[in-house]
Amino acid sequence: MKSGSLAAVITDAGQPARDYEARKRTPRVRAWKELGEQLSARTGDPTSETADQLLQALAVTLQRENARAVLRRQGLPDADLRFLPEP
Repeated sequence: MKSGSLAAVITDAGQPARDYEARKRTPRVRAWKELGEQLSARTGDPTSETADQLLQALAVTLQRENARAVLRRQGLPDADLRFLPEP
C-alpha cells in the first residue's frame, strides 16, 4: 500500500476501488485490452482470455531477457547463452 493509503481507507473505504478503476483506464491498460480484442476477433477466443495470454507471454519474455542480462553481467560470452531459447 502506498503511504497515506491506510488513512485514506479509514476515512473512505471506497477509495481503493475508485483508484483501481482509474488505473484500469490508463492508456497502457487500454492498449492491452485493445490488442486482446483484436486478437480475439481473429481467433474467436474470449477477449479476457486472449488479453491474459498476451500478458503471460510478455511476462515470460521479460523473465527470459532478465535472465539473459544477468548471465551477461556475470561475464558469460554469448556462445554460453545459446541454451536459453530465443524469444
